[in-house]
Amino acid sequence: MKDYYKIPVHVEGCRTEYGSGKHRLIIDACQLADDLYEVIAMRPTGAEIELRRFLTESEARADYARMVEQYKNW
Repeated sequence: MKDYYKIPVHVEGCRTEYGSGKHRLIIDACQLADDLYEVIAMRPTGAEIELRRFLTESEARADYARMVEQYKNW
């Protein structure tokens, strides 16, 4: 049986914010289960810009780095 977490667990070192106020862009990675990671680019209101899921932390970290590079000029 898989152990699911009660809340998402933040992946250390994987959170970046660009801009300020309601126009801020947040890029974050979290672990949802032992074999499920999520990387998201979103607004502070929760509006999703891009969301991807991965089976390993290394894949999630690689995509997090890609998103940071892609959205750095927002």
